[in-house]
Amino acid sequence: MPLSNTHYFPLALPFFLALLFLFALLVILIEIRIIEYAYKRIGISHRYIFALLLLSLLGSYVNIPVAELPAGQVLSGREITFFGMRYVIPMAEGWPRTVIALNVGGAIIPTLTAEAS
Repeated sequence: MPLSNTHYFPLALPFFLALLFLFALLVILIEIRIIEYAYKRIGISHRYIFALLLLSLLGSYVNIPVAELPAGQVLSGREITFFGMRYVIPMAEGWPRTVIALNVGGAIIPTLTAEAS
């Protein structure tokens, strides 16, 4: 199978390795009690730190819809130039809408944590 002029670089592996690195860094920070010190400064007991971080991680999968913006007109079937590359906008079958949502792990839990301190 001959290679074309376009190349696809799969970003999943580098992002997964970065996630593993960040998780290891988080474990190290918990072990050397830097995060514990920061949470104690805002008034949270060291018993609840891991539970709070775990709830924040698990809550990041939950989004609570707040509002919905109507669909706008989609320009499709046109050719555009972006940074010197020509792209063809694919034909749109349905016009997407925008949903504004609150993320439990990224918005609600940190806000409640800040309110509690």
